Amino acid sequence: MGGDSGLKRLRPRPDGPEVDTYIQSRRRRGVALITVLVMLTALMGVASLAVDLGRAQLAKSELKSTADAAGRAACNALSSGGITGAKAAAVAMAASNTCDGQAVVLNPNTDLTFGTWDPTTRKFTSLAVSGQASPNAVKVTLGRTAAGGNPIPLMFGKVIGMGACDVHASSTTCVVGNTGAYSIIGIKGITISGSGSTDSYNSKNGAYSAATAGHKGSIASNGNISIGGSADIDGDSRAGVGMSTTVSGSATVTGLKAPLGAVLKFPSVTLPSSYTDLGDVVQSSGTVHIPGGVYLFHSITLSGSAHIVWDGPVVFYVRDSYSVSGNVIIDTYQNLPANRIMNFLPTCTTATWSGSHSCIGELYAPDTDFKISGSAELFGRITAETITLTGNGGLHYDEALAPIGTSSSAQSVSRVE
Repeated sequence: MGGDSGLKRLRPRPDGPEVDTYIQSRRRRGVALITVLVMLTALMGVASLAVDLGRAQLAKSELKSTADAAGRAACNALSSGGITGAKAAAVAMAASNTCDGQAVVLNPNTDLTFGTWDPTTRKFTSLAVSGQASPNAVKVTLGRTAAGGNPIPLMFGKVIGMGACDVHASSTTCVVGNTGAYSIIGIKGITISGSGSTDSYNSKNGAYSAATAGHKGSIASNGNISIGGSADIDGDSRAGVGMSTTVSGSATVTGLKAPLGAVLKFPSVTLPSSYTDLGDVVQSSGTVHIPGGVYLFHSITLSGSAHIVWDGPVVFYVRDSYSVSGNVIIDTYQNLPANRIMNFLPTCTTATWSGSHSCIGELYAPDTDFKISGSAELFGRITAETITLTGNGGLHYDEALAPIGTSSSAQSVSRVE
C-alpha cells in the first residue's frame, strides 16, 4: 500500500495560459455584478424621475391653480372689503383647494402682495414702491417647501438621497375694469365737486329708490379723476392707466380708488342709414308728445317748464348742441333708461344740464364735453369726453344697461402674469 492512499487528490491550480483564463473569468463576474448594481441604481433614478417628477409637477399645477383662484377672490373683494377683505377672501379660497392631498395654507402677510399693474409696460409694482393709495392687482406666491415644513415627499428619490422637493407657484391678478361697470365715464377726465353723488339701481326691479339704492355708482376715465367738496361716490373711482384719483375736502369714495388695468375705448357716433330729421328744437313751456323711433336733432334747447313725453322707445342723435335748464321734465317710455338712447355726434362738442332737470336714459357722447350743475339728476348712464359735475345732483347707474364701447362685459378680473 502506498503512503498517500488515504489522501484526496487535489486538483492542481492551473498554470501557464490557464491562469489568465481563470483570472479573467473572476473579473468578468465582478464587472457584471457592478454593472447590475449600476443599472439598478439608474433604474431607480429613472423611476424617481418618472414617478416623483410627475408628483412634483402635479403639485406645482395644483399650487398654480390655487394661486390663480386666490388672486381672483382677493381682487373681487377689493372693491367692497379693501385690503383686509381681500386677504380674508384669498385665505378662504386657498383653504378650499388642495396640493398633494393637503389643504393649501396661505399666509396673507407673506404670500400676498398688493400693488398696481400697468398694462402698457406689463409690470407689477407693489404699493410700497408705487405709493398708490389703493391697489388694482394682487400677486399671490405659494410654496410647499422644506423651510416651511411641508415639502413634497418623494418615493423613489430616497434611494438617491432626495427624500423631498420644494415646489413654488405664483400668479398676478388685476381688476381690469370694463365699460359696463360705471355710471359715469369721462374718457379724458372727470371733475366732481359740490355735493354731487352716485349710486345704482336695477330698472328691472322697478324705479329708483334712495332707500334701496345699490353701491355700484362707480366712475371711470382714461385720464385723471378729481373729487372734491362733499361729493359722495358710492362705488369705485378708476382713473386711467398711470393716472390717479384725487379726493379732497369731505368727499368720499366707498370703493376702490385705483387705476384701470386696461384702456377704455369708445368709437365715435355715426348716423344710421334711416332716421327722421326734426331739425332744431327750442321749448320753454308746454307739453309735447313724441312717438318712439329714430331721430336726428340739429340742436336741443329746453328750459323753463318744458315737458317732453316719449310715447315709445327712442334712439336719437344730436348734431350741434344740447342744453337743458330750469324745471324741464322729460318722461321716458316706461321709465326705463334703455328706452331713451341719446347719441351725440362728434360735431356736438359741448352739452349742459342745469336746474332741476331729471333725465332717464343712456347718454353716449364720446366726443362731447358735458357740464352738469344745479340739482340735475340722471337715471341710467353717461359717457362723454369729459364730465364736470357741480351742485348737488345725483347720477344713478342702471345696472340693467348693456355694456358699451368695445367691451362686452362688466367689471372683470383677469390673471395678467
